[in-house]
Amino acid sequence: MTKQNKIYYYILLVYMLLCPILDVANSFVRRYLTISVSIGVIFKGLFLIYFFWFFFFKAKNTKLKKILIVYLVILFLWVGLFILNRYSMLSLGSIISELIKVFKIFYFPIFTILLYAYIFENNIGLKEVEKIFSWLFIEYLILLFVPFITDTAYSSYFFNQRDQHDGFIGWFYAANELSPVTIILLFEFLNTAVDHKLKNLWLVLLFVFSTLLIGTKVAFLGVFAVLIYYLVRWLIGRNWKNVLFMVTIICFAVLATYNGVMMGKIDKMVTKGKNLIVDVEKENNKETDKEADKDSKPNVSTEQDKNKDDKKETNENIKQKKILNLILSGRYNFYLRTKEIYDVSRLSSKLVGIGFTSTSEVNNPNIERTIEIDILDIFFHCGILGFVIYLLPYILVFINIIKRLIKIKKINWNIVSCAYIFALLLGISLMAGHVLTAPSVSMLLSFIVLLIFINLAKMEDIANKKLKLKNRK
Repeated sequence: MTKQNKIYYYILLVYMLLCPILDVANSFVRRYLTISVSIGVIFKGLFLIYFFWFFFFKAKNTKLKKILIVYLVILFLWVGLFILNRYSMLSLGSIISELIKVFKIFYFPIFTILLYAYIFENNIGLKEVEKIFSWLFIEYLILLFVPFITDTAYSSYFFNQRDQHDGFIGWFYAANELSPVTIILLFEFLNTAVDHKLKNLWLVLLFVFSTLLIGTKVAFLGVFAVLIYYLVRWLIGRNWKNVLFMVTIICFAVLATYNGVMMGKIDKMVTKGKNLIVDVEKENNKETDKEADKDSKPNVSTEQDKNKDDKKETNENIKQKKILNLILSGRYNFYLRTKEIYDVSRLSSKLVGIGFTSTSEVNNPNIERTIEIDILDIFFHCGILGFVIYLLPYILVFINIIKRLIKIKKINWNIVSCAYIFALLLGISLMAGHVLTAPSVSMLLSFIVLLIFINLAKMEDIANKKLKLKNRK
């Protein structure tokens, strides 16, 4: 790295380290002031402008420039159609609100493309990216654990209350966005910074404890998904020192689960599950009794049989709905409400999106409540065209990665790890949302994508050197 490259790297590092601090500042603003403007969104928007400046005036990758320009033209055309479709029904404030939500959704693909150019133009390597993750790990640990021990942490679900024990999120604002962030940071710290020193063990233990205290299912399941992955990985590699390290952490995580927050959550889930089983059994018993009565009585009319079959089908649907709502924490209801709005909307809204604001056409406040399943939110609120435009860069990225892997004919643990955490986060986005549509989370996911490309470039470089040596012989 040249001196100029280092300057650009430190700008990126400072930006990443400022983001959590501004998220905390935004949390205080939203809790205690009536200002609706998000400090974090403004800051992330300004940095995106800086990225654009670098990309168009400093970067030399003309092929990537052409791809981004084409993508931006398509995106802006869609945004224009999205606003025009609802312009007559929206106030200026509502239009700005809609654009902010569109910005949050499309931040991920745009940031990923710009980050790719920024990292490779400045020769930012694996160690530099790992350093960013390590500093973020320490920063989030401080912002989560210090508020907890000083009794200044906010509740995960009760606004402005600290006496409710449904989870603690430090000084942050939203548990649903915080949980996937902590999962990514824990995963990357274990991947890069574990050197078996006692200080690292204590840092990991404190971070695991702080993550479990958030009290969400994502945090709970995510922690164990990360720890079990590394245990399996190191067992395969027969790295017994790492295995012992991981077994210690897993034992601590199991013990840490027995805290007031997690036990309360588990008790609630078990109670809901038991109640659901009881309800289903009651319904099944009723249906069995009815069938027995029907067999003991003379034949009834076909119309009555049809009505009973319809009622039975309705009962089955209700059971399925209850089960899905239990698994998805009520998100299935949100899906049905949004789908109902989408189904009755006009063709243009189906193509460019129903938007996020209740209007004279929709006149339904449920449109403002997202499903919290990212892919569905993008599809319904941004329409078929918006959904395709959103996915397009990642289809191209996936094809590019597969082609390069086929060419190299080799894969390493770093790429497997990146693929695993990306798949895990994608799973979280499909179950609980707040991954692809939350810039605080999606920008970290962009770094995961870039780590795959950095490792691929490293492997290609090694393969080329081996080929040159072979040709010399």
